[in-house]
Amino acid sequence: AGDWNVMSQQLLTLSSSQQEQSTTSNNASNNTLPPTLPKDGLFDCILAAETTYSETSAVETARLLSRHLKPNTGVGYVATKRYYFGVGGGTNCFCNALKKEEEQQQEKQGQA
Repeated sequence: AGDWNVMSQQLLTLSSSQQEQSTTSNNASNNTLPPTLPKDGLFDCILAAETTYSETSAVETARLLSRHLKPNTGVGYVATKRYYFGVGGGTNCFCNALKKEEEQQQEKQGQA
């Protein structure tokens, strides 16, 4: 399993560095991202499977979806088990993580 927080940070960092490069240079060979990766780090659709096997991984998956799906139009499809015996993840854990992530996003927007 990967560390979704690291991948999320890399997407955001690479996206911002590509935007900086595109404003300073028109040379396509200097781009660090493939042309299919969105410059803003936001996606129309994210697919995931077996990524909610523990409470920690469920939280990281929820955070990744929250950070990288386009607001109001992005869709995430997550294939998971109801419960992962011995490690505690699963559907309910993931749904709770999504609710918590949504509450945190709403608090941030209220403070801005």
